[in-house]
Amino acid sequence: MVELYREDPSNEIVTDLAGRNDNWEALETAINALNDALDDLDTELQTHKDKTASDSELGHVMVDGVTITETDGVISLAPTPVREITDASHTIQTANINEWLIMNRADAQTLTFPKDTLPVGAKGGGVQAGAGQVTLAAAAGVTLLDYDSEVRTVGEGAVFGWIVEEVNKVRVFGNLEAVS
Repeated sequence: MVELYREDPSNEIVTDLAGRNDNWEALETAINALNDALDDLDTELQTHKDKTASDSELGHVMVDGVTITETDGVISLAPTPVREITDASHTIQTANINEWLIMNRADAQTLTFPKDTLPVGAKGGGVQAGAGQVTLAAAAGVTLLDYDSEVRTVGEGAVFGWIVEEVNKVRVFGNLEAVS
């Protein structure tokens, strides 16, 4: 074995190589930790790769005018549907979930929320497009959750929204007034 002394230039080389070896060991430790994390992530992805959301898990979601829907594991994007209602009365159906209703009539209109039809989380909205005010009404057994009994649109251009908060309990809101 050769002893190295401070004056010997080979001592600096050995010190430099020892430092590099420490750096390589630290780098190797970091790479191994990263590989372990990637293996864990891959295992997690493999565990869930065959799972899909059902209507009850994802359902229909509106984001910035786009409706996101899941059907049989296929997710689709579509513009929020718009439906014009010109009848004197309309009962909300599951087809109206996430729809924008254009309530367009010269005379008054009534929009009724039926019992045991709409799932919790269902929502929608609309606008009074004609001169006829729109009254939001509850079928027997349904409770409208409103502010200060305000359930009728205030006039042409007034908007309203609704969401089912609990079974047969529908929150209504918007440009509404109390029915006198």
